[in-house]
Amino acid sequence: MLRRLIGHRVDADPDAAATLATQCAHLPLALRVAAELAVARPTTPLAELVIELADQQHRLDLLDADGDPRAAVTAVFSWSMRHLPVDAARTFRLLGLHPGPDIDAYATAALTDTSLSQARLALDRLARAHLVHPTGPARYGMHDLLRAYATTLTTAHDSDADRRAASTRLFDYYLVTAAAATQQLRLVDAHGRPGTAAPATTPTPELAGPGTALRWLDTERPCLVAAAAHTATHGWPAHAVRLSMTLYRYLEGGHYIDALTIHAHARDAARQAGDPAGQAHAQLGLGTINVRLGRLELATEHLVQASVLFRQAGDLIGQARVLTNLGVVEDHRGHYQAAADRLEQALALYQQTCHTIGEAMALHNLGVAEDHLGRHQAAADRLEQALVRYRRLGYPREEAMTLHNLGLAAMGLGRYQEAADRQEQALALIRQLGYPRGEAWALYGLGSVQTRLGRPDQAIALHTQALTLFRESGERGGEIRALNGLGEATLAAGRPADALTHHTAALSTSVIPDQQARAHTGADRAHHILGDLVRARHHYEHALALHTRLGSPDAHDVGACLIALDASPDTGHDQHD
Repeated sequence: MLRRLIGHRVDADPDAAATLATQCAHLPLALRVAAELAVARPTTPLAELVIELADQQHRLDLLDADGDPRAAVTAVFSWSMRHLPVDAARTFRLLGLHPGPDIDAYATAALTDTSLSQARLALDRLARAHLVHPTGPARYGMHDLLRAYATTLTTAHDSDADRRAASTRLFDYYLVTAAAATQQLRLVDAHGRPGTAAPATTPTPELAGPGTALRWLDTERPCLVAAAAHTATHGWPAHAVRLSMTLYRYLEGGHYIDALTIHAHARDAARQAGDPAGQAHAQLGLGTINVRLGRLELATEHLVQASVLFRQAGDLIGQARVLTNLGVVEDHRGHYQAAADRLEQALALYQQTCHTIGEAMALHNLGVAEDHLGRHQAAADRLEQALVRYRRLGYPREEAMTLHNLGLAAMGLGRYQEAADRQEQALALIRQLGYPRGEAWALYGLGSVQTRLGRPDQAIALHTQALTLFRESGERGGEIRALNGLGEATLAAGRPADALTHHTAALSTSVIPDQQARAHTGADRAHHILGDLVRARHHYEHALALHTRLGSPDAHDVGACLIALDASPDTGHDQHD
């Protein structure tokens, strides 16, 4: 490695090169740092560099009797630092304060309180010295040993006040830029939006358009998660709470595990800081994400706690948001009328507080509940009202999801071409926005209508894509629906055995009653076609019981199928009994 990095000087003095390798404990990271110094001083013999490093090791007294490799590496780092310009050395030290996996020039400028060009120059010098390494376009990371060394240096050379100020600038930068990005994407509403002002001396990227804003959020998400954890546990509780509130709608778009981490840190920080309002918002975030993950009991616990805190604060909008989410929970449980009742209460509160975007969201979810109750025209009416508000306020993501649900309502009304058109509109808008969760739902909706239109092969392809996206995000409810959609499409394609596989997979994971009923219905039809009337009757009975309990209009059709099965020549009743 030294020969490749340094060149002919290694062959000119092989003993010195061998000694240098030993001084670096034969570790590639240390060898690279030492070689960079040798390259930077082409006229200095290797033997002289070896003596210089030996003196440095002795002065620092870092090598123990066992030749600890970490001690040797630290000596090499220290040797390298002596040759850095002062501003680059300070940048290296302060990078030890950064909690995330990598950093760009903007965050570096905030951390060091320098201009963007100064930050870029310092990072470039550190990269040439192999003290940081590229992780992507204009992004740099640090080896764990280098990070530990930088932390040691900043603790020794920078005052507590300077380190605190540097970290605060960094966390302010992340919070301000995240707020600007979510505003650009219209992923905010008027409730509880944290008020922050960008520090005048800190440069921030120009987020010119939704695409740039989304790329910034996606790129910086690991750093934002790390910042949330650090601020919550190291004395910046307000930053942890504000990050949770700022990123709420971005994270619910499919980044569920990161959302749980950020909201949990915010809850703990708010609780320790005596901030009940912040705690309420964090509990709301935890409840919302657990709904997405299908953890309905846990979601309810968080939402109830949030409701108590919002009521104590007299926050009507917060109470309405909780009611909206509790309505979604009831809908997932198959309690559709209870869901509609909750959502009507939420709608009334939003109207009382003139909170138009909240009103649109309540109408949207109320339309979904109406559709599940079989009141498809009422559902379409509610969804159209929501769509008008979303478009007037400029919320394209919510507009797209409303189009998707309007497609489902149209399908319930038997207007299949209209349903297909709605899903196509939703899919086009969602892809323009770069919203994977929404894309999964639109693909699922389009697949469902393609089955009704007699195009099972297209439906299979669409449901397969949706299933992949749902599984990537961990959205259990979507995954189960895509599996049932695949079952129905493969049955329509004349593949009952494949249909049975998909419906069985849905049954094995589903905790959503209407999807359990749907899976049983699909399984009974597949078994019927395959000639296994005993198992077919078993699934028909389960499907009928579930549909009846849910008050679903599908109960009539399933009951008719069961009667027809009983009238067949050989139902296998004796064996079943």
